[in-house]
Amino acid sequence: MVFQNPMPSELELANLYKNYYQFAKTNPNAEYGYDNYEENRSPAIFEKHYLPWIKKYATDKTGKFLDFGCATGNLILALRNAGYANMEGCEFAADAFLPLQEKNIACYECKGLRDKSKKYKYVSLMDVIEHLREPEKDLKAISESLEEGGILFIETVNIDDFFVRYFHKEKWKGIASVHTFLFGITSLKEILKQNGFVILEIKTYKMSGSFIKWVIIRFLSLFVKSIRNRYKNPSFQFTFGDGVRMVAQKIK
Repeated sequence: MVFQNPMPSELELANLYKNYYQFAKTNPNAEYGYDNYEENRSPAIFEKHYLPWIKKYATDKTGKFLDFGCATGNLILALRNAGYANMEGCEFAADAFLPLQEKNIACYECKGLRDKSKKYKYVSLMDVIEHLREPEKDLKAISESLEEGGILFIETVNIDDFFVRYFHKEKWKGIASVHTFLFGITSLKEILKQNGFVILEIKTYKMSGSFIKWVIIRFLSLFVKSIRNRYKNPSFQFTFGDGVRMVAQKIK
């Protein structure tokens, strides 16, 4: 496991997350955030890349479903469009709450989960655990909020990848000021086990981009000026699988 030391304070993290979902429009010099979250992580993208995976385990569309760290709610919209009827979200970043309200999505601050007596059948944690300042406490709260036999979906970066550990190291894309804890498959399995989960599925993928796409872009940019200008430094790091998805079930 990799973590920040010293750990940033809650105030420091709050400043990093100002306008996190719309930073390019409000602060072009910001280091982190989305240029257009509604486009980069649209309901259609969630529908294409996430729903087939989730549907495999979330078979009860009436079961209560929490998206922990839901951003502006586009995964919830995709699930709602797929027929899931009992959705909620919780979120950290202040600039997400107005879009959530406009989309009529029930939501509360994530830290409030520790004080709630609600029970969920499903919880999703998509690209969130690496942002948590106290992941142990948050996973405990998530575990306590799940029904027995409830399902947890996790997607995060994977520091166990060979190239991340031995080649890219501190130059890896996953190293960022907003990432407080980085897990590998081994450490993620262990922290889930400690919080009463059994692992149902593990899949790795190339988070940092496609080598084939990078080669094609480089080749075309030799001849096409518009491609050359747009992709001066195309984002790419070779990995076997620096992203990981896990499905875990609460057993106690």
